Amino acid sequence: MTVTPRDYLDSALEMSAGQNEITLRNAVSRFYYGAYHVCLEFADHQNLGHPDCNNKPSSHENLICRMRKSRITGIESIVRLFDICKKRRVKADYKLKQTISKEDEENQRIDCFRILQKVTNLTNTIEDDQRSG
Repeated sequence: MTVTPRDYLDSALEMSAGQNEITLRNAVSRFYYGAYHVCLEFADHQNLGHPDCNNKPSSHENLICRMRKSRITGIESIVRLFDICKKRRVKADYKLKQTISKEDEENQRIDCFRILQKVTNLTNTIEDDQRSG
């Protein structure tokens, strides 16, 4: 069985109904991974790459670098949101002494779905330009 980025987002939505902190932490993480895979698919489909990105310490940092080095108009706002979501995910997964609140989960949900929408819109714009150009 295979899964899609949207499956991560849908799973996170189910978790977000919960109120206990571990469920909120899991939702924050799953929202991030949904956004991560949306961005990864976009970067791979657009053949985004840059030699400066090859030595990043993680695939997450590599992806952020690839997107930042891109010359695609409109990608900057996606990268900024993605970086914010990554920081929230790190807090949820590794900063156990820091509280994850319902507000953190809500902000993560909103931002990750904004990333999905922005990537979809950017993909459509690129495809429209390619068809007309």
